[in-house]
Amino acid sequence: AYNNVPRGTMLLVTNISNNKTCTVEVTDRNGMGKYHIDLSHSAFGYLSDHSKGTIKVLVKIFPIVSLRH
Repeated sequence: AYNNVPRGTMLLVTNISNNKTCTVEVTDRNGMGKYHIDLSHSAFGYLSDHSKGTIKVLVKIFPIVSLRH
């Protein structure tokens, strides 16, 4: 969940402590309280060990590329 962009937006999420990066799609926009983004279990596991609980990340919006000529 990420409230700053519409559903379907692709985001590049980078774990600041280890520079691991993954691409995620915004699938919902629920309130997340004090957290900036709510990642799926698998995306979080790719970026960090699940025992961490929370991590600091950098979020970038993937640019929309038009394939039209």
